[in-house]
Parts: sequence; structure tokens; C-alpha cells
Amino acid sequence: MAHILYLFIATAMLLVFYQDVKYRAVSWILFPVIGILLFIQGAFKQNLVSYLLNVFTGSILILILITSLFVVMRIRKKVSDKFFDEAIGWGDVLMFLIFCFAFSPFNLILFLTFSLVISLIVFVPVQMYIYEEKVKIPLAGIQGLLYTLLIIPFTYILEIDVGNDKMLEIFITDLIYNYIYGLH
Repeated sequence: MAHILYLFIATAMLLVFYQDVKYRAVSWILFPVIGILLFIQGAFKQNLVSYLLNVFTGSILILILITSLFVVMRIRKKVSDKFFDEAIGWGDVLMFLIFCFAFSPFNLILFLTFSLVISLIVFVPVQMYIYEEKVKIPLAGIQGLLYTLLIIPFTYILEIDVGNDKMLEIFITDLIYNYIYGLH
């Protein structure tokens, strides 16, 4: 069952990448499909209550992120009332929210930071060489591609669960324990 689920998630994420790069728009149906698939995956891997708490916490973090971006852009007067058309696309926001179903809050922040940095590294040079039109970064597509190329293989092959922070908790606890008792 897990193999098929990974295959469907990867296929849907690659479709997001293809559509976002080619058309700078993504079919809306892909977002609920990916969300449902990630929910099924997460609900089977973890205790449902702790999983839903992680999803809720991640959603609050995304809400804070989007609200902060909106306030900063309004203060700088870079956007008009069409915030979701000029500053960030609806597909990007939906992709952020979808990742709440895939990651624990800490891993969500790590993945979003990593994917934003990669997106800038890839598309700032493109923007510099195309002077006549403003290039829109296909952020949702790049995030979908990164999820497919990095996260799925790591969770499938190495059995790393990015949906909870237990491994991180164990690592930090061992690090502190070894430091305190001089086992470094």
C-alpha cells in the first residue's frame, strides 16, 4: 500500500512541477488530491491525534508566514489589493498548506526554507538575463519537484519519518547526554 501511495504522491507532485513551469498555473484539482494522499500517508504512520496537532500547528505557522508577507508587502507598497496575484500565487499558498500534511512543524520550516533558497538560486539568474518581462518563479512546482526528488526517497529508502520530530528529539537528547557526561 505504501509503495502505491508514494507513487501517486510523486506523480501528482511532478504534475504540479510540469504545469507550474510550463503554464505558470496549476490545475486546482491536484492540490486536494495531494492533500488527501499526504493525509492518508501521515494518518497511517502516526497517532492520529498527534498527527492532527502537527497539521494544525503547521497550518498556524503558514498563516503567520502569509500574514507577515502581506503586511511587509503592504508597508512597502509593493502590492495593491491583489496580493495573491502580485506577490504570491494561490498555488504557492496551497502548496504551503499541503506540506502541513507531510511534515512536522520543525521539518516544515526546514523544508520551506530550503525550497525557497533553491528557488532563488535557480530563478534569480534567469530574472537577471530576461530584461523585457518579469519572470514569475514557479515556487509550487519547484517545491513539488524537491519533495519528489528528496523527501520521498529519504522516507522510503532510509525510513526517515519527516512527519514527526522523534528522530530529532532522540538526536538532541543524545547530543546533550553525551556533552553532559563527557562522551564527546
